[in-house]
Amino acid sequence: MSGAVGPTPVVADDAVRRARLRARTILIVDDEEANLDLLEALLGGEGYASLVRTDDPRDVPALVARHAPDLVLLDLHMPHRHGLEVLGDLRALTPAGEYRPVLVLTADATWEAKERALALGARDFVTKPFDAAEVLLRVENLLETRVLHVEQRLARERAEAAERRAALLAEWSRLLASSLDPATALAHLPRLVVRRWAEACVALLRHDDGARPAAEGYADERARAWGPELLAYAAALRDGRTAGRSAAGRSAAGEAPVAVAGAPIATEEGVVGAIVLARDGAALDQALVDELAARAGQAAEHARLFAAAELATRERERLLAVVAHDLRNPLGVVAMYAEMLESMQPDDGEAYTRAALATMHASATAMQRLVEDLLDASTLRHGALSVRRAELRIGAAFEDAERMLRPIAAAHGVALVVHPAPRAAERRGTVDGARLVQVLSNLVGNAVKFTPEGGAVDVRYDVADDALVASVTDTGPGIDPEDLPHLFTAFWRRDRRDRPGAGLGLWIAQAIVEAHGGRLRVESRPGHGSTFHFTLPFADAARRWED
Repeated sequence: MSGAVGPTPVVADDAVRRARLRARTILIVDDEEANLDLLEALLGGEGYASLVRTDDPRDVPALVARHAPDLVLLDLHMPHRHGLEVLGDLRALTPAGEYRPVLVLTADATWEAKERALALGARDFVTKPFDAAEVLLRVENLLETRVLHVEQRLARERAEAAERRAALLAEWSRLLASSLDPATALAHLPRLVVRRWAEACVALLRHDDGARPAAEGYADERARAWGPELLAYAAALRDGRTAGRSAAGRSAAGEAPVAVAGAPIATEEGVVGAIVLARDGAALDQALVDELAARAGQAAEHARLFAAAELATRERERLLAVVAHDLRNPLGVVAMYAEMLESMQPDDGEAYTRAALATMHASATAMQRLVEDLLDASTLRHGALSVRRAELRIGAAFEDAERMLRPIAAAHGVALVVHPAPRAAERRGTVDGARLVQVLSNLVGNAVKFTPEGGAVDVRYDVADDALVASVTDTGPGIDPEDLPHLFTAFWRRDRRDRPGAGLGLWIAQAIVEAHGGRLRVESRPGHGSTFHFTLPFADAARRWED
């Protein structure tokens, strides 16, 4: 088989490495022009193109500042300034932690000279007259070490910058999430970015004017002088009068350029504001400014949606309250007449008519309960649930609830059993009896609804420590763990397709229990039924707990 074969990856990588080394800057310092010419020709012939030379060691500090060499080739015995003194200069000019290698080329082959040069920062030592191959090898080795050091430093700086950037964005997200008011969160932005990321920060929202921006912060009075122009630029971004994300200008005194980066704050409804950062000199991180604005836009959108949801909820509750109030009296009339007509039917009357009237009465009664729940829900939303305590025999409330609920359980084929603890039914306590019956009605009614035919609902109660302690247990399918946090939420239902009701029963039951100073909780496992426990302190006990 024949054909062209390309270079192997190893060869390609080596070529890239060599090209990277050849692009580095080398400073050659020697008082002999012949040596300078020789070294320049030798290195240039190997492809080193960035070569700087001098025969005066006094020029080294200025050349280092101007060219920032990656490697210095240095003679020792020179007029005006000895090479060891130049090594001291180079060490002073090299930032802490930086690696700038020095290769000493000298005719002084003594161990003393070598040790002194190495102690002052030289990285290698070649004796004149030198071998060209040896010099090239030492140069390449030192440059490769320099490149690896620079790459490590840059990688570390990038990692540290990324960490600082991530920390800034995390704190920004936390502040945005802590308030549904975007202006409140934006007020913290200058504290996060001024001095570390920028020297000035301004932010405007839709209705802000330049005199009262949502946020404004400056590192010093010099940066404060930029304020009017930055606010005007932010207003232009917010109002769509410019699409530019960055700009440049001059500081107030005109002595240095000012880098400016801005981004609009956008929601689904459009642009609602803008963020602008500025600083002298180096360009700003436009991607960071875009991300700050994008997260502010998401927070503003969440706030808008929350406000819309709250408005819709209030409107729904207002409508439900009005409708429920208007339905209560007509439904009461329907239920009353259906019950009256049913009672007027002769014992040998038509079965269909009796059944129809019974169904009408049951349906009207169920609708009345739903209307009462809706009215209670409206009352609860306004924090005005009334609890009228009175001393009563505890068993009376459970007996009333049992009389009302047993026909409902029987209609579903579910056995309802009430188990008072010994002497609990005769104990007296100060509670709202009607509200207690309502709690039992909601809990038992919910249990019956979810218990299959042939199952049972077990109600138990006792009086202990001046409080009623009760539970309602069913043999239904249980509750999924993921649904437990939502059980006591208004209007929440697990399956809306085949379960009647508005999803208010458990929410109202919890509100009644808590209005008495008690607690309602649930225990459930899928496939093992559910148990709702509640504690209802008597009035004197509730007052002691409050004290």
